[in-house]
Amino acid sequence: MNSPLSQHFSGTQTTLSTTQRGRDNGYAKWPPVVERVDNLGYIEVPDQPFYSHDIGRSSELGGRIYYLNGDTMCNDAGIASNSYQLVLDRKRATEARYLSIDKEGFVEPLIDKDEEETHYLSLPENKTKRVAFWCFGGIVEISPGLGWVWYQKYFIDHSDNSHDLVGVGLARISQDKHAYGIAGQLSSARMPGLMFRINEPLFGSFCTLVDGDMVYLWGQKDSDIFLARVPKANCQHRHMYQYWNGSAYISQITEAASILRDFQHGQFFQSDLFGPHLWMFIGCTSKSSEACRDNGLTLDELMNPRRLSVRGIDQHGVELAVNMIRDSLAIARKEEMADQHAASEESSQTHLGERLIRKIIKHACG
Repeated sequence: MNSPLSQHFSGTQTTLSTTQRGRDNGYAKWPPVVERVDNLGYIEVPDQPFYSHDIGRSSELGGRIYYLNGDTMCNDAGIASNSYQLVLDRKRATEARYLSIDKEGFVEPLIDKDEEETHYLSLPENKTKRVAFWCFGGIVEISPGLGWVWYQKYFIDHSDNSHDLVGVGLARISQDKHAYGIAGQLSSARMPGLMFRINEPLFGSFCTLVDGDMVYLWGQKDSDIFLARVPKANCQHRHMYQYWNGSAYISQITEAASILRDFQHGQFFQSDLFGPHLWMFIGCTSKSSEACRDNGLTLDELMNPRRLSVRGIDQHGVELAVNMIRDSLAIARKEEMADQHAASEESSQTHLGERLIRKIIKHACG
C-alpha cells in the first residue's frame, strides 16, 4: 500500500467536480464549504463530578466509544495527567462516564507512573514537579478489546511552569469486563523505555489509524509532521517501523519527509464524500497563513470558493478544507474584537462562542 496521503493525492488530477469511474451521481464543490455547524454542548458526566480537562480525542475499542483526555483537574483531589470516559450510548454522545474514581474524587489515569517515577517525585527537591502522560494520538485497536496507545511523556515543574519533553512511550490497552456494573473499563501496561526520543518525530502522538495489517502513525518535530507505519502485530518492536520519505517507506528515520506543517492536532480518516475510499484530514492550528502559502492558495480564494480556478490536487490538497475553516476563524476573531468595543463585557463573554460560530460560517460560505 502507498502512503495514505499519496494513494489518492499524488500526481495531478484534472478536477474533483464530478465522480468518475464510469458513473456520474452528482456534483461536489471543491474546496468544501461549511454549510452548518451544530454545537452539541459540553460532555456531561451524570451522577459524577464535573472536571475540566484539556485536549482530548475519541477512540473506539471493543465496540465502545471512549474519550481520552489530557490533564484532568480533579478539584481538591489534584491533577490527573490523563483520563478516559466511556460513552454510555452512541445516540447520546455528550454523555460519558469516568470508570475509575477513588474515594477522594481523583480520576485514576489510564497511563500512570511507574515505581522509578514515583520515587523520583517523592524526593524533597522535586515536590513542585509531576510527570505527565498525554495520549493525544488515540487508541488503535489490533484485535477486539485490545489496542495500543502512544503517549508523550513530560516532566512539569509548577514552580516555573516548565515542560520538559522526554519522548514518546507505548502502552498496551486492554478492555476489562465490568466496572461499577458497566462493561468497558480499560487497563494499561507500559512498555519499557521509550519508542521515540525528543530529537525524533513524536510518532503516534499526533494521530494514529489502522488500515489492513498496518498501523499508520503521524508525529511532530518542531513545526513539521511526519508519517510512519508498522505491522499491527509488531507495534512494540522499534526495528519494524518504516518512515515515509516522500515516495516510499524506508527504515531510516532520519530520511523521513515532512508531509504537513503547523498543525497542532488532527486526524486522518477515510471518507467517500469525494470518491471511493479517499483519505481526508481535519485538524487545528494556531497559524494563519503558512499552510495557505504551502498550498498556493490566497486568502481571497479560500474565502470565496467560487473564484477558485480549477487546480491539480497534490498530496497537500487534503488540507484545503481545514485551511478554509481556520482562516475563517481568524477573520471572525478580528471582527469579534472590533464588535466587543460596542458590547458590555458580560454580554461579550456570555455569547462569545455563539457569535464566533455564526461569523465562521458566514466567512467560510461567502
